[in-house]
Amino acid sequence: MEFYERVKMLWTAFTPWGDYCKQPPCGQFEPVVVNGTNNERLHGMLVQIFREMLENFEPILFHLGGSEISIPCWNSSEEIRNYMTNTSLDPTIESDFYTLWGRNQEEVESIFERLNVTDKRFILWSSTLTQQPHLTRHLDNNRHFIQWWGASNDPAIQQIVQNNFRLILSNYDRFFLVNILILNYELWKKLFSAA
Repeated sequence: MEFYERVKMLWTAFTPWGDYCKQPPCGQFEPVVVNGTNNERLHGMLVQIFREMLENFEPILFHLGGSEISIPCWNSSEEIRNYMTNTSLDPTIESDFYTLWGRNQEEVESIFERLNVTDKRFILWSSTLTQQPHLTRHLDNNRHFIQWWGASNDPAIQQIVQNNFRLILSNYDRFFLVNILILNYELWKKLFSAA
């Protein structure tokens, strides 16, 4: 219960919300790599969730999310800033937060190895982590698929493809159903006429 109360507090503590997230309520899990009771519980919860999903669905790919991670949100945590300082990262340098994010991504993925799943491939939402210079520094094009939800004409798509990452296109301006229904009914009819 304490874990869930701590998570709830993180979700409601941020105001003004626009400084910490794209939409309210604000908050997110702290990185798994930060040493502390909260993160050990988060790690244990992820192990349980991943184990159950693997047993029940036997997925070939596993979507790990990763959209809307907020550097200001992480930077608001004294625990995260202290962890960074103690591990030769500087919480005043934005790129060091991407190093933390990359380490967190590796730690989350290593849960699968502990569950004896060594050939798993992962899908991540497009984000600042999936753009250069972070893309090739923290992700592996043999293990990671990028699910693109940005604009269809964004130059970052070309960077992803040029670096041999597999791409799943679900860009909001073409395939996000709310936008299609509101903005372009004719496109919606064309997309679904073959269904």
